[in-house]
This record gives sequence, C-alpha cells and structure tokens, in this order.
Amino acid sequence: MLLEAEKNKSLPRDIIDLKKKNFERIGEFAINTNPKARLCEYLIVNEKIARMMHIALGSGFEPDRSTEYHMDIVFNAPRQKLDVFGIDKSGNKHWILNNGEFAA
Repeated sequence: MLLEAEKNKSLPRDIIDLKKKNFERIGEFAINTNPKARLCEYLIVNEKIARMMHIALGSGFEPDRSTEYHMDIVFNAPRQKLDVFGIDKSGNKHWILNNGEFAA
C-alpha cells in the first residue's frame, strides 16, 4: 500500500518518509519465558519460547510510531551469545543480556 502510494504520488512525501522511517524503530521487544512453547510453524508461538528473544521492527503499540511495516524476528539468545543493552538519556549503558546470559 505504501509503495503504491509512493509510486502514484497519492500521499505527501513527508508522510511516506515518516512511515518508512518508523520501520527502523523497535516496535516490540521481549525476552521469552514460556517453558511449554515449542518451535513450530506459527511465529506467534515461536515468539514466546523460553530463552528466545523477540524483536519486532516497525509498528508496535505507540500511536506516534505509525508505519505500514512490521517485521518479527526471533533469536535463540543463549546459542547466539547476544549482547543486548539500552542507553538512557544520560548515555549510561544498561545491560539486558551479556554474552547470551541475563545481566545481573
């Protein structure tokens, strides 16, 4: 829909750019804890497997982050030894996962 509007020039350029820009933002983030969930063909289940991590790019729950796009990504956090941290407004780093393990 957005690509069609861009091609037809049926939406103002600034709206198209905003919707594309927001695709680069994290819409969802979860470190999953469901021990009963098993890998299957349904992403909605795979998002919840214990010790896996789920990130979605694009639209989430924030009304100011409107976008046409939403992409779910599920990682095996311990196996891939991921490092995940956030940075607060003061520039301080806060670890969530360090080398695939929950930070203390």
